[in-house]
Amino acid sequence: MRILVTGSSGFIGSRLLDKFVDMYGKENIVLLSSKPNDDFQTIVYIGCDFIIPSEIVKDIDLIFHAGAFIPKEGSDGNDINKC
Repeated sequence: MRILVTGSSGFIGSRLLDKFVDMYGKENIVLLSSKPNDDFQTIVYIGCDFIIPSEIVKDIDLIFHAGAFIPKEGSDGNDINKC
């Protein structure tokens, strides 16, 4: 099983990533993240600008979305590009 994981650099996502590696192996995990990760195949995005190469995701069986945006200031909650 191949899994695409979002939010793997966060508190919850990083712990779930460890479990997925134990269960399915590092080679079966693809990350969608704002931070590069040399240990996994990673699709890095900046804001809304990213391209998902079809050869990376063609065999994905499960998408686990643990990603979230947490506003640091009240005005950030209304910024659609950040959210």
